[in-house]
Amino acid sequence: ISMAGGLYLMVGHGFCSSCLFFLLGALYDRIGSRSLLLNKGVSTVLPTFCIFWFLSCAGNMSNPPSISLFGEIFLASSVMQVGMWASGAMMSVLFLSSCYSVYLFSSVYHGSGFSSAKGWGKVSFSEITTSLLHLVPLNISFLVMK
Repeated sequence: ISMAGGLYLMVGHGFCSSCLFFLLGALYDRIGSRSLLLNKGVSTVLPTFCIFWFLSCAGNMSNPPSISLFGEIFLASSVMQVGMWASGAMMSVLFLSSCYSVYLFSSVYHGSGFSSAKGWGKVSFSEITTSLLHLVPLNISFLVMK
């Protein structure tokens, strides 16, 4: 069960982290900065990006229905057999990574907007397609699990 959990977690991480890097690169192309302080308030200008970023951060936190959730459940059940100290350490790491995902989303998409962006433009079809090609397998692949 731990091997399956590790595989599910790796696949989920591959989809959500590459989608987050893609979305960050698309924001960098528009704003010209990777600073979290300068990228505040994006939700008012690019609501489509907000949806994709939220789903990616939710997948990074292993929220349902992402395949990462099942990977973490399988790994947690395997770690519990090792001992309670290992379970406590794992739960602490999971909690801290979830807190960081919430902080990442809220720091970029909430707050006062960055008024001097180079040019926001609209979200292109290729950006939507690329984001969906990351998020659909992340959130639908639990249907084909054995």
